[in-house]
Amino acid sequence: MQDQVARTPELIPATPLWRGPDSGPAAVVLAAQDRRPHELPGAWRPLERHFQLAWCAVPSGVVGELHRIEDVLETLADRNSRAHLVADAALVDIAVRLAAEFPGTVAGLVLVGPGTGTADVEVDAALPVHRLPATGVADAAAARQVQVLLDGADRRRPAAVVVPAARVGGSAWLPAGRG
Repeated sequence: MQDQVARTPELIPATPLWRGPDSGPAAVVLAAQDRRPHELPGAWRPLERHFQLAWCAVPSGVVGELHRIEDVLETLADRNSRAHLVADAALVDIAVRLAAEFPGTVAGLVLVGPGTGTADVEVDAALPVHRLPATGVADAAAARQVQVLLDGADRRRPAAVVVPAARVGGSAWLPAGRG
């Protein structure tokens, strides 16, 4: 028993801070911080009026314990919502792993901070990767870039769903919410 190291509660990722509507485009923010903030940083607050936001505090040293972030992406998948992962430079490996695990949900990666060059990031070629030299995910420049991305094609192209057609054996593809 002495060989096992006890995990202190502050080293386990906090429950994500959810803001915004329950549908539509989303951003999942992976912030390299020990504790979840009580509110979104000021630059992010305007985005919560139109977009789903999940702010995930990821303390250093918890790479293997990402179930709460995976739960966020599973919730977005259940809602047929696409999301951009916005990650601090220290969390690029986690963001890439999550993008590979949830290819139908993750619409793109936004890597924030020094050392986030896209040349050394190996992801699906179809997945857009954006690099921001901002100081961190709470930076206003990061919030502005995410708003531009969420205002883009994801907002105009909802996920497709299969709806049974009136004819026997047929089906029709319709955008979500249009059936």
